[in-house]
Amino acid sequence: MEFKRNTFKRILEEQGAQRISKDAAGELAKITGETVEKVIKTAIEYAKHAGRKTIMRSDVKAAIKDISQ
Repeated sequence: MEFKRNTFKRILEEQGAQRISKDAAGELAKITGETVEKVIKTAIEYAKHAGRKTIMRSDVKAAIKDISQ
């Protein structure tokens, strides 16, 4: 999953960053994409394990907790 560098540049500016390099914004976009992919894959596994096709909020929360350990 790929996020655009400019999205993170805008978010950082909204949070008060005065300047940000393209490399820094690009790295944030890359890391965020990788993390979101992990959360999605793990949440899908939780839903499958529970016998569901629908991913629930609890699956996402558990996936985030799981990958952050």
